[in-house]
Amino acid sequence: MKNIKVEPKWSRTKDQIWADNFAEIVSLEPLVVKTPFLFRYKRRFLFATAVAAIFAAVLLIPSLYVKSFEASTGERLTVTLPDGSGVTLNSLSSISYKPILWFKERAVKMSGEVFFTVKRGSDFKVSSSNGVVSVLGTKFNVFSRGDNFSVTCYSGKVGVEAPGVEQGTTLENNTRLYRTSEGSFIVERSKQYDLKNSWIENNFLFKAEPLKNVIDEIGRQYNVSISYDENLNFNYTGNFSKLDNPLLVLEIVTLPFGLKIEERDGVYNIVN
Repeated sequence: MKNIKVEPKWSRTKDQIWADNFAEIVSLEPLVVKTPFLFRYKRRFLFATAVAAIFAAVLLIPSLYVKSFEASTGERLTVTLPDGSGVTLNSLSSISYKPILWFKERAVKMSGEVFFTVKRGSDFKVSSSNGVVSVLGTKFNVFSRGDNFSVTCYSGKVGVEAPGVEQGTTLENNTRLYRTSEGSFIVERSKQYDLKNSWIENNFLFKAEPLKNVIDEIGRQYNVSISYDENLNFNYTGNFSKLDNPLLVLEIVTLPFGLKIEERDGVYNIVN
């Protein structure tokens, strides 16, 4: 067979054919991936939430940070507050306050018996389960154990707010407010309510105080165990200095009622 040569009807090179038909398929522009709107919004939301959480923590920390002190049985504890005010805790007593917020609000929570010497300045509040005492600068004592509540002002003035206390009640120096066994309140002024007669000066003053309360106080002061009949319904009035021997103190308060004291296995038993 003779060789047959077919001449194409076009005379274009392969590069020209590629350029005319396929070049547009390939893009030389960089590929741009657009972030969806919801994804961008979520990132901003998470950032805003984190900032809000940090801001809230900064605001909450001062109100949550509390400093506390507690005196154990037979112990007395002296504390100096941020403004220089002095606090002395009697046995089995406690206080707490917020140091970061102190100069915005001078406020103390307490239980037991606490003596305060307050520096002059903004309002100073002492809160207990029985009531609130407000002062500017003075020396006073607050007793709050169970239902027993009393406030003694040794100098200056203090205001007392408590259920059953007449609104606007203010105590001046040598004045004591206390709740009776019947639940009513009495305000009494006497020179006996002087600092020298207080437990701060190692002296004890009781006026018509239930004998059981007096015995309990002796137990706290000397860290001793005392047992007595719950029907011990006497009231004690008297004052005495703190002695080294708790037995002698018990004899002082029980002798007027004809009671006897028996010591057995480290426990003082008060019997008729």
